[in-house]
Amino acid sequence: MTNKTPIEHAKENSNGLKSNIANEIENRITQTMDNESYSVAKNFGLYMQDNRDRRLIREHKKLEMDYHYKARLVHPTGYFTAEEFTTVFDAVNLQSASSLAGLKISNRQTFQIYGITKPTMKKTLQLLDTVNIKSGVGGDLVANIALCSYSSCSKEFDQISKMVYEMADMFEYKSSPYNEIFLDKKSENTEDNKFYGTNLLPRKLKIAITIPPHNEVDALTNDIAIIAVHSDETNSKLMGYNVLIGGGMGVMYDNIDTYAQLAKPFAYVEKDQILQTVMEIAKVQRDNGNRSDRNQARVKYTIRDMGFNTFKSEVAKNLDFELQEIKEFDLTERNDNLEWVVDTNNTWSKTIFLQKGYLEDYQDYKAISALLEITKLKLANIRVTGQKNIRIVEILPDNKKQVDEILAKYNVKNEYFTQNEQIALACNGLPSCPLALSESSRFLSTFVKNIQEIQEKTNIGDKQLSIRVSGCPNACARTYSAEIGLTGVYPNIYSLWLGGNDKGTRLGKLYKSNIHEDDVLKELQSLFKDYSLEKDKLSFGDYCHETLMFEN
Repeated sequence: MTNKTPIEHAKENSNGLKSNIANEIENRITQTMDNESYSVAKNFGLYMQDNRDRRLIREHKKLEMDYHYKARLVHPTGYFTAEEFTTVFDAVNLQSASSLAGLKISNRQTFQIYGITKPTMKKTLQLLDTVNIKSGVGGDLVANIALCSYSSCSKEFDQISKMVYEMADMFEYKSSPYNEIFLDKKSENTEDNKFYGTNLLPRKLKIAITIPPHNEVDALTNDIAIIAVHSDETNSKLMGYNVLIGGGMGVMYDNIDTYAQLAKPFAYVEKDQILQTVMEIAKVQRDNGNRSDRNQARVKYTIRDMGFNTFKSEVAKNLDFELQEIKEFDLTERNDNLEWVVDTNNTWSKTIFLQKGYLEDYQDYKAISALLEITKLKLANIRVTGQKNIRIVEILPDNKKQVDEILAKYNVKNEYFTQNEQIALACNGLPSCPLALSESSRFLSTFVKNIQEIQEKTNIGDKQLSIRVSGCPNACARTYSAEIGLTGVYPNIYSLWLGGNDKGTRLGKLYKSNIHEDDVLKELQSLFKDYSLEKDKLSFGDYCHETLMFEN
């Protein structure tokens, strides 16, 4: 293909993803890497960032920007043993000298370690390797595969989880360069990367699996959404999977050829056919995705350019079975259940709310101290949820009382946060993300509280609203699927999106563009007054969807 992007050339010329990364890490004169090495390093889950709060003062002092790296951890299904979880915290503690040091939950149901510098990079990744955790699934690979975190929702959850691990293994980039560069291990020749080849995928490919009625992973916002199909409403026997394709949130304000979209029905397949089906979809994307324009490289655009029927026939021709019509399904529950639950294996679980997905204690609500005590005592393992919370799982009945006492000791109580706060999401945004145009995570709490005050004034204070904020139109918080969504345009200036729903099955639309955060609240107050007359009939998202005039 002619006119390949610079990133495509960097991959092609990287000597099997080695590039010059090893030498760049040892260069301590600067915290940056050359462009080609940095482009390649993203495929190992390493992203260079700088503390944007310190830019002006460092520029004034003629110093290099305060650069650091974040590491995206590979962990399909979001499940971590107690030992793995505490080791991740030990890895974070290695970054204590960094202004950006910290641990956050990513939008891919795993952890991101912030504040890594060149001197701590290898130490960090080698420590994680002691519990078989790697940094990766960034760049142009299959992203961390998300799975509904409620093992109580299916008697065959373990079988579904096993399938996800098999899928993750199928798409793992068996990386000798990672071992050589970061772990100081000898290179092993492998033929396991034939799927990816020299140039990997045109763009990252996101996959999520959920089990109706749950949808906390926002499955339909992914390139490939997989919905488990059971024999009856008790979810006792797994039959197969509905496959939907072409979801994606990324948008560019100045490019009308980019848009957000939910995944569309593709086919139903039997449970033993799902791995081959997903592999063939990925192959069609690999071979036909746009490599000359990364803004047009996601699956949704490949389907548009090829035509849905052509894309489907390309997938089907290499399958040894017939694709069937989608089975009926209903996704109705997107929010995390914060109460105690008995899972199908007769153990207990409970979801712990983390404000904005930050793994740090918050005022008197010391959730992280509680989680660390529970896991250090090995009373439970954890699952990261799609809503950026942590579910403590596999608590034996004899240990439930002790876990409950620890949570009480650290004031981990649901009533500490309002119902809107408990479901609000934001991307990480400033000060670390280089793409953020406006505040998101640091702005979320104030924004949600202001909305709650307006709700009380307009007599809809009892209504729980889905609120999401992203610092740019990429909408990493899956903002377009919320009832109320903001995407940053300039500092303090946002676009307001309304009309999504609380199930993750409908996208909102652009209501107002380029408005100040104060004017957003004024707009909402006016809408809430009108909605108060309809609140007993419709959700706020449904009200906006059915009654408002939108810009787009």
